[in-house]
Amino acid sequence: DIEQIPNTNEVQQVAGQLINESILLVNRSGRTLRTSYFNFQETPILVNENIMTFRVDESKILIEYLLLQLHDSLFIQQLNMYKMDYQHNTISEEHFEALQINLPSLEEQAIVIKETKIRLLQEEEEKVEQLRNDLNLGKQKAQNEQYKIISSLQHELGNRLPAVLTEIKNLKYYLKDKEEDQTLI
Repeated sequence: DIEQIPNTNEVQQVAGQLINESILLVNRSGRTLRTSYFNFQETPILVNENIMTFRVDESKILIEYLLLQLHDSLFIQQLNMYKMDYQHNTISEEHFEALQINLPSLEEQAIVIKETKIRLLQEEEEKVEQLRNDLNLGKQKAQNEQYKIISSLQHELGNRLPAVLTEIKNLKYYLKDKEEDQTLI
C-alpha cells in the first residue's frame, strides 16, 4: 500500500547532534552502506553528517524483524548495489524514500522472527552435533591406531607378548619403587 510507505516528512537526518531516542542508523561513508539500530537506554550518541537517521514506527515493524532484515545477506547486497548507483553523489534520505519496501503484517513479522530463531537454533545444534561426531571420529581413529600397534606387536611377538608385557610392568614397578625411595637408578 503506497500510502503506508514512509515519506520525507517521516525521515529526519540529524548531524552533529546527540541522538536520544531509538533510531535506525545508515552510515553512508565508505564503499558500502552499513546499517545498525541504536537502542536508546539513557545514554545518547553523537552522529555526524555521514550518518543518516530514520525513526522507526514500531506500530508497523517489530524491532527484532528489522534487525533480522538488516543482517540478511540479500538485504545487504541490495543496499550495496544501491550505494553503487549513487557512488559519485552523496546519498540522501530522499534517495531512500524511493526504495519503497513492503512490510508484512506484524503477525507475519512475528512468525518470521520465530521461524528464524528456530532455524538458527537448529543450525547451532547441527554444528554441535558435527563437532561431537568429529571428536568421536578422532577418538575412534586413535583407538584404531592403538589396535593396529597391538595387533602388529602380537603378530611380531606371537605368544611372547604376555611375557613382554609382564616385563614392562615389572620395569614400571621397579622405577616407581626407586622414585619412592629416592634412590638413583
